[in-house]
Amino acid sequence: MKLVALCDTWEERLNTLGKQLNVATYTDYDRFLEHDMDAVILANYFHQHAPFAIKALAAGKHVMSETTACFTLAEGAALVEAVERSGRIYMFAENYPYMLFNQEMRRIYRAGTIGRFMYGEGEYVHPMDADSTNAISPGVNHWRNWIPATYYCTHSLAPIMFITDTRPLKVNGFVIPVAEDDPVRARTARRNDAASMIALRMDNGAVVKLLQVGLRGEGIWVRIHGSRGQMENLRHGDSRMVRLRREQFHEKRGDPQAAHRPAGGPPPGRRPTALAEHPRRRQADRAAVALRAQGVETDRIPWRVIAARPTDMPGEVNTSWPPLIRGWLLQWPPRWSCVCRWPPAPRTPIPASGRMRWPAASPPSARC
Repeated sequence: MKLVALCDTWEERLNTLGKQLNVATYTDYDRFLEHDMDAVILANYFHQHAPFAIKALAAGKHVMSETTACFTLAEGAALVEAVERSGRIYMFAENYPYMLFNQEMRRIYRAGTIGRFMYGEGEYVHPMDADSTNAISPGVNHWRNWIPATYYCTHSLAPIMFITDTRPLKVNGFVIPVAEDDPVRARTARRNDAASMIALRMDNGAVVKLLQVGLRGEGIWVRIHGSRGQMENLRHGDSRMVRLRREQFHEKRGDPQAAHRPAGGPPPGRRPTALAEHPRRRQADRAAVALRAQGVETDRIPWRVIAARPTDMPGEVNTSWPPLIRGWLLQWPPRWSCVCRWPPAPRTPIPASGRMRWPAASPPSARC
C-alpha cells in the first residue's frame, strides 16, 4: 500500500507531515476525495465516521474505518446502503481480532475442538488515572467525555464474532453509574456512565455477555464455551496464552500437550530462542517432563500436566485446583504455574491422612 494524500483540519501539523512523507495535503475533504487514489482510511473522531465513509464510497473509493462504524441506527442503515450501491469494499478496522490469542481461539474453534458455540464472554475493562484520561480527551466536549458507556463495545464483542463467525440478533444493555466516591472522576471532564454490561443472543442461538470500559481491575479477556469444550485467554500471567478445557468423561484420553500456540508462532515442539534459553523456562520444562514421566498422585487420582511456565508473582496458582495441589504449589519455592487436566479415572475414597503421595521412590528434582 502506498500513501498518496492526507486530509486534516490541523493545518500546521498537516503541512509538516506532508513534507516529511512527500504526499499531497488537503484541508477540504471533498477536494481530498478528488485525488487519484483507490481507498480511504478514516481516522477521525469516534462518532463522525459514517458520513465520511458514505461520501468516500459515493466517490468510488474503498473504505477502511476506525471504530465506531456509525453513531446511530439511521447512520448504520445509510452506510450499508452506500456500500451496496457503490460495489466497493468497506472494512471496519476493529483491531482486537488480530490479537494472537483471538487468532488461536479462532483456529481451535474452526477445527471443531470445542464443538458448537453456546456461550461467550468478552471483557474490555480499562480504568485510567485522571492525568491519562484528560490527555486522551482534551476539552469538555471531546467525545470520550460524553459517549454513552454502551457504545464502546467493539473490543469486547469483535473477538467473539471473529472466533465463532456469529452475529448478534438481540441486544439488551445496562449502564453502570459512576460511584460517588470515585477519586478519579472528580478530576476529569467525564460526564458519562462508568461502564456497561451488554447481553446478546447470537444468530446461532448462543448467549454472550460483554463488559466494558471504566471499572477497576484492568483486563482484556475472552471466554468461549462450546458443546464439547471451553477455551479462554489467561486472566493471570501471560494473557496471550490460551487455556483449553475438555472434560474427559466423554472424550478419548490423549497424550499431554505442551500448549496451544498462537497462529504465526513456532510449530509444536519449538520455541523462540529467547524463551527457550530462559533458565526458569528450562527448569519449568524439566519439571513438566519429570511429572509426565513419574506421575503425580494425590489421593489416588492422577493429574496429567499439559503446560508449565514460570510465574512472575509468588504463589500464583489456579484457585479451582483441589486444596492439596494449591497448598503444595504455594509452599514450593520455585513457584511454577501449571495447567493440569483431569483424566477419566474413577474416584476413590480420600485417605484420612490427606497427604500427597508420589508413585516413584522419590519426587523429581524439579517440581511443578
